[in-house]
Formats: sequence, C-alpha cells, structure tokens
Amino acid sequence: MQSHESLLGFNIPAEVPLERNNARQQGSKNYRNGPSRAQNNENGCLGLIVRTVLLKQAGRINPLFLIVVVAAILAGAVLFSVTGGDTPESTARKFLTALGKGDVKQLTALSYVGNETPAQIEKQWDYACNIAGPYYRYLYQVTGVSAYGTDVAAVKMKLIRDINKQGSSDEDYEIPLLKENGKWLVDVRSLNYKLYPALPK
Repeated sequence: MQSHESLLGFNIPAEVPLERNNARQQGSKNYRNGPSRAQNNENGCLGLIVRTVLLKQAGRINPLFLIVVVAAILAGAVLFSVTGGDTPESTARKFLTALGKGDVKQLTALSYVGNETPAQIEKQWDYACNIAGPYYRYLYQVTGVSAYGTDVAAVKMKLIRDINKQGSSDEDYEIPLLKENGKWLVDVRSLNYKLYPALPK
C-alpha cells in the first residue's frame, strides 16, 4: 500500500486525505502499526541465533560457523549503539521533524552552515521558525537516497509546500547532507530556498 508522510514523518494510508495538522499544537501521534524497527532487528537477531542453535543440536552445522554468526551479530549491535543508527535518511527525517515542530535546538544540532558558529546558526533558525514561518506547514514523502562517495548524500522526496495555501501540489526536493566529524548533517546552504521561509545561509 502506498503511503504519505506528514511533516512529522508519520505514515498515512494513501486513501486517507492528507490532513492539515499543526504539529506544534497537536503534538505527535504514531500511525505506524506493528513492532518498531529496533524490535524487528532484535527479533531477527534472536531468531537467527535460535535457528542456528537448533541446527547445531541437529548435527547439521559446524561449531565454528556458530561462533562467527554470533560474533557478527554482536559486532553489528555494537556498531548500531555507537552510531545511533546515524544515516542520511534518518538524519533527514529528524531534520524535517524538527522543522515541522519549530525545534530550533534540534535544527541547529543537525545543520551545517559553513563557518557559522552554533550560536549564529541557532539565531537564524529562531528567526526562520518563529518570525518568518511560524504557521508554515508541509507534507512530505521520502522517495530515495543517493550517495555521492562516503561523505556526501542526498535524500529525495515529494513535498507539498505551504499546505494552508489553496492549490498546493507535490514537488520534487532533495535534502543534501554531508558527514562532518563522523556525523551526518544537513547542508542547509544547499537546500532549495523554496523549501522553507528564510532558511539560514
């Protein structure tokens, strides 16, 4: 089933009209059904271990293979805990959620704006969210991710700008990202200026 995503990144069935929700007033409500991604990962790992142990008991598997499988699972768990699941797509979703909520602190933490200091970036985001666009709302749907080497990427999406404006329709946009000190950040300087009023530069 196709789905749309609101400014908070929630899945909404395509046959349900896109609602003009106000994230800052209504708060968040999770429309995703079933277990979370973390639960799925945990269940998948445990299931693999159980199946491997059962095969071992049946005499159909080499003990060395069992050790390798368990070691790989543990290494993956450690890597996930260290990076916090930091990927271009997860960073872009956090950024868009913060933008919809007007979360200036989170936007500042996720933004790369050249040589600007965090205090300067925060001041610009405060102006964009609370003065230039306090009532600006949008809907988006992530459609893909493109990697340009190991430190540059772009998250592609369909976005309906200013949903309070009559005649708004979906357009193609990209969230450009780069890796700075091992962390993915949104390259705000390269964002399309139409995405949101008074973007920091």
